[in-house]
Amino acid sequence: MVKYLKKRKLYAIAKSLIKEELPSCKDCKYTFYRGSEWITGGSYKISSLACGAWIHINRCRFDEETDDFVYEEEIYSNFWDGKYHYHSINGKPVAMDVS
Repeated sequence: MVKYLKKRKLYAIAKSLIKEELPSCKDCKYTFYRGSEWITGGSYKISSLACGAWIHINRCRFDEETDDFVYEEEIYSNFWDGKYHYHSINGKPVAMDVS
């Protein structure tokens, strides 16, 4: 049986991982299907494998310099000991503090 994180837990994990302000949890829509779950709200889409082994955060923002929308993608994975040990932004690995 698949064990989902559910809306509030997935939202809390995402909020602890990113520095920008998320829309409120009650303003987000939660969906799950076949072992994956996701939240959409504002310019964010936060998705996860049901057990939280990885978290995928998509963000869309308007860049005034280029006068176009910019899509940013963050992935957190390798979860053990209560922490994610791998982080990438737009496909490029980022060093993480794992202390």
